[in-house]
Amino acid sequence: MKDKIVCEWYLECIDSAANKNKFYEILIWFRDNSFYISRRFGRIGTNTKAKEIHTFKTIEAAKAKAQELVSAKRFSKKDQYTLVKQIDNSNVMDALQITTEPKADVKQVVKQKKITDTDFWGGLSLA
Repeated sequence: MKDKIVCEWYLECIDSAANKNKFYEILIWFRDNSFYISRRFGRIGTNTKAKEIHTFKTIEAAKAKAQELVSAKRFSKKDQYTLVKQIDNSNVMDALQITTEPKADVKQVVKQKKITDTDFWGGLSLA
């Protein structure tokens, strides 16, 4: 399965007097039955690469950590960022019935039936 973005937060810090024009982005990805938090930041207009910083097994734990990171930027004493965009697609996870629990091993028993001539010719007449 491809990577799927579950949640996204985009923040900006703009102060013309101090020549500050920065952004900070937090993403929660779902991949390989785990949730990954990635972070991207830099000057607005630059193309920076996202870096994975945390891995969680549940969406609740990933959201809690992401909210902690966002709050740290929004209520910082040094540079206060404003929340510009917040997207929560966690309801899509429920709609797709994606579970992070490993599936139980299911054993199937196949019973063989002895094929007779009448079964063979009867099957051909149906085709």
